[in-house]
Amino acid sequence: MSTKVAVATPVLIWAPDRVAVYDPATRKTVVGETLGAIRHAIPGDKVIVALSRRSSFVRTTHVPNAAKADLAPMLALRVAQLFPIEASEAAFDFVSTDAVEAEGRVAVVAAVPAETLRTINARLDEHGLSAVAVIPIGLGAQLVATDDTAFVEDAGEGLGIDVVSRGALRVSREAPGPLSAEDAQAELDRSLALARAKEAQVYASPGLLPNGVVQAPNSPLHALATSALPLNLELPEVGARREKAKERRQRFVTAAIWLAVLLYGAIVFLDWNDATTRAAEIDKKRSAVLKELKDNAGAAKTRLDPLEATDLVLTQALEAKQPPGDVALVLSELCPSGVWLTGLSLERGKLASIRGTAMDGDKVAAYLESLGKQRRFRDVKLVFANNGQIDQTSVVNFSISAHVVGNYPVLEVKKAGAKK
Repeated sequence: MSTKVAVATPVLIWAPDRVAVYDPATRKTVVGETLGAIRHAIPGDKVIVALSRRSSFVRTTHVPNAAKADLAPMLALRVAQLFPIEASEAAFDFVSTDAVEAEGRVAVVAAVPAETLRTINARLDEHGLSAVAVIPIGLGAQLVATDDTAFVEDAGEGLGIDVVSRGALRVSREAPGPLSAEDAQAELDRSLALARAKEAQVYASPGLLPNGVVQAPNSPLHALATSALPLNLELPEVGARREKAKERRQRFVTAAIWLAVLLYGAIVFLDWNDATTRAAEIDKKRSAVLKELKDNAGAAKTRLDPLEATDLVLTQALEAKQPPGDVALVLSELCPSGVWLTGLSLERGKLASIRGTAMDGDKVAAYLESLGKQRRFRDVKLVFANNGQIDQTSVVNFSISAHVVGNYPVLEVKKAGAKK
């Protein structure tokens, strides 16, 4: 189970032969043989317990791409295959990483003998402390590594080596010491080969390796103190109590939901019964109003029909089917070269009068023919074509009449006494 921790939570490093506490506020580590010897260096009563590499086990395995709750029972059956302890005697947890390989998604699995956890809890209780989380110390390397990275540190009686490759903690081991720099390099090379990360960036504490020292930009131990931890090792009975409490809460919630459903159902039924009675009364009133509205609508339609007929006549009489601007544009576009329009008279209900000047009579004939072929006009006629002269140039002044389609003719009132 992943655990969020408060910023600046002290980290208690637990090893078989020593204990140490790292205070993230001062970034200092105090080492002692017993918890009592370093209790003064622990502010407050909460600690994160970081298990040494000799106190815990860390392995990688492949799992399906599924939720953690679904993967936990499957991994519980594989604890004995992954670690040299029986599943019934182990506390384990895991975290799925973003690394996906041919065999499946990579998961980092951690385990510790349950008896070790009981001993740690008893010692903490003796000194007024409680564990916020219990986690293998090597997981700090995975929290800060961005690429293939190896961290080498002095682990007291040995050499601590953590190798993160392809997004997961692949190796977390402690080589027995003391070791020379050359022997430490050999142990590091062996660990890199196991993790298939020979090109990894190496960070080491001063004096451990023969080829100089590269200090890590971020401390894995500080990351444990200040980050959301990826997993938490707890006793099997603690997990069982939590699951039982969860089941009790679920049963209580289920019972409360059923009770709420029954009460809601009763309220709904009563509301439905009242609503049905009111709806019947409303429906009766609505039917009467609807009948009255239908009667009024019929009477209104009777009065509206002649008005609509009149509106249609007025619309046809007053609305031009072809706006004057459109007519002028078409007349201009149909003009052949050598023809110029000099005037246009367009009145509602009358023939359009088109006046212009052309270079010769053929141009006038061509323009007349173009207008006759245009569907916008009918009854296109030449009214007159007179020869003229403009600055010593002979021209033809012409006038054409045409009916603009859609421009309904207005009947002219015949003068009294006119012959039929």
